[in-house]
Amino acid sequence: MRIATGKAKRTYARGVSIVKFVRRALRRNGPARSIRAALRRVIRLATVRDGRRFAARDRFARGRLSRTDPWHDFKRVFRHTHPKPQRGMIAVNAALRQVGDPYVWGAAGPNAFDCSGLTQWAWGHAGVSLDHFTGSQWNQGRHVSRNALKPGDLVFFHADLGHVGLYVGGGRMVVAPHAGARVRVDPVNWGSYVGAVRPWPR
Repeated sequence: MRIATGKAKRTYARGVSIVKFVRRALRRNGPARSIRAALRRVIRLATVRDGRRFAARDRFARGRLSRTDPWHDFKRVFRHTHPKPQRGMIAVNAALRQVGDPYVWGAAGPNAFDCSGLTQWAWGHAGVSLDHFTGSQWNQGRHVSRNALKPGDLVFFHADLGHVGLYVGGGRMVVAPHAGARVRVDPVNWGSYVGAVRPWPR
């Protein structure tokens, strides 16, 4: 028998509270007004739970709720309180899960990688197909300047584009470095850095 944790109990109680609120509002006010009121109640609960993280979104949503289309209200609120993960962060998270896997030339996962194999694997999890070759990856996206780097961008090294890593932010990258090493997070070697590419879907 599973015993509910305090967090689970609070989550359940919050859900019951919302359901009761919606039922009571439907009886009193009719569907359209009730749905708008329920949405506001959900946002208020989220604001209490997560503090400042949701405060701005709460103000945004409350200021833009329509008076005639409850479904449109729901889509607006949900989009701004549950934003989609950025593709770059999906790729970064996929690569970070492979930290500790061995470098093997020509490998592209799931348990061993070379440098371009790791970036191909990571971006594949974000729904973007890359070739398993640094020279091809150099042309499979938009070139970005060093001061515009974002997590997930491919960072290239050496004049022959012989090495690539996945930028994670803060001047660091996740990379399959060389034979005998393992996938790890390293500082970006700006001395041999030649450019960066932000992949696009194909």
